[in-house]
Amino acid sequence: MMIMGIDPGVKGAFCAMPQSSPEIHNVIITEFKNLTDNEIILAIKEIMPDVVYLESVFRVDKLVAHRGFLRGVCITFNIPVHDVRPQEWKSELKIPQMKSLSNAQRRKDELNCVNNLYPFLEDANRDNAASVCIAEYGRRKAK
Repeated sequence: MMIMGIDPGVKGAFCAMPQSSPEIHNVIITEFKNLTDNEIILAIKEIMPDVVYLESVFRVDKLVAHRGFLRGVCITFNIPVHDVRPQEWKSELKIPQMKSLSNAQRRKDELNCVNNLYPFLEDANRDNAASVCIAEYGRRKAK
């Protein structure tokens, strides 16, 4: 079973990994920042995950619209989508959630989590770490 975690943020990304044991050769990380909508559609179609865990966002119109686009792509391909709030996946992965943390510190904490879970993921960075964390959350929930 292939699980995809999607961070629909401005510097968003998706991460696809098998539900069994993720290894360097079977984890895919794709950042959205340089992709057109068509390229995102094709990338999701090529991977064709069995399930998607999509981070819920509510405030910024641009993020909500991009999240809607990503949800629509998944629905078009009949991929089940589970909405997940940031508090849910961060709590599961023991990532600090204090409101006083800056965005930079939050992204650093997410990357530290990824580096602890998957030290072999050389492509992981602050811009895509949330997608890896969301995929890991989905991997744990899909068991």
